[in-house]
Amino acid sequence: MKAGDLVQMKGPSSKYSWRRGASEGIGVVMNGPHPTEYTMRGCTVFWVTKQETHNVPEDWLEEVV
Repeated sequence: MKAGDLVQMKGPSSKYSWRRGASEGIGVVMNGPHPTEYTMRGCTVFWVTKQETHNVPEDWLEEVV
């Protein structure tokens, strides 16, 4: 993934809903994969529904086509 990609959470929303940074809906990748505080490889994502930016593990995200 790279900056500007539209993403959403993979799988059922309940699987990640309790985890830090997870959100429903569409997000925009602000910063591509990089080491983060909680994971070796994550993306900084701006979630449109929450109007918040979070670092999310890359494995949790899928690109919206």
